[in-house]
Amino acid sequence: MNQKTKKLLKLLFSKKISAAILTFVGLQSTALAAPGDFSFTKYSAFGEGENQCPFCDSTTSFTVYETIDNWTEELNLDPATLLGNTSGTEKYVLLYQVVNADTIFPGEDTLQHFFVSVNEGGGSYFGDNPYKSAGYIDSTVLNSASSAITPLDKPADGKVDSDLVFDGFKTLESAVSPTNIAYGEIFDDEVEAINGPSPTNGITFFFENPIPETDSDPMAPGGRGTSSLLFLTADENWFSENINSDQEIDLQYTWGRTQRFEGANGTSGDVVGVNVVEQQIPEPSTIVGLFAVSALGLTIKHKKQPKV
Repeated sequence: MNQKTKKLLKLLFSKKISAAILTFVGLQSTALAAPGDFSFTKYSAFGEGENQCPFCDSTTSFTVYETIDNWTEELNLDPATLLGNTSGTEKYVLLYQVVNADTIFPGEDTLQHFFVSVNEGGGSYFGDNPYKSAGYIDSTVLNSASSAITPLDKPADGKVDSDLVFDGFKTLESAVSPTNIAYGEIFDDEVEAINGPSPTNGITFFFENPIPETDSDPMAPGGRGTSSLLFLTADENWFSENINSDQEIDLQYTWGRTQRFEGANGTSGDVVGVNVVEQQIPEPSTIVGLFAVSALGLTIKHKKQPKV
């Protein structure tokens, strides 16, 4: 191996260059929406299965927004962050609204917890938090959030058949905002019963003032109590910040859950969330080829510069 080749390989496998190449060829995040729109919007009526709580039914509407420059400015939203740090430039914004569906009258309980699981290759995940931030948009909800109680969604089966048309946001002063958000191990008994990814790590939204069963505000979805708009953000360069990791993120369906209080029974279904997958790191010959093509392009560009 001559000195020129040695210098090329040394540059190629420096940390900065390696990170750039991994960002280019390794990340395979699913673009569930085109930049700047809400074409991916659905709802999940929690509750199918033998281990579901009949007193804590809920319906979660959710959507994905792909940022153009700064999502807070583009959506004209003022986020309150309780976990992580929001710059506004995160690539993906995952928005959720939890409605206390109230299928039993009287007797429905208030809701104090909402979980969004993180999976790894469709199974359990116990690594670092892949989300950049988590929080809420105070007194703001989806204009047409669902309060439907059917069709019930089976959790951890990787699909949701209930589409929802996104038609903007509205102000709802009675919407309940979370008081705390944490990342750590979460559990779902119905997911466990069907051999799904539980326990696993995930996000927990805590509501000190629980989401009520009914809402006196006529603007509330179906007259039901509702959370404010909840958000999680994810960046496509998450794994390059964890350069010693061999993992990346993908947006897929993961299970969600609502619960009455700590340790109580809950009800669940699928929502959009992060699935962690192994990086597809190319063979060294492929990397050298990519670098060579890039270098060739720079050389051609240089040769085309007009002489002064």
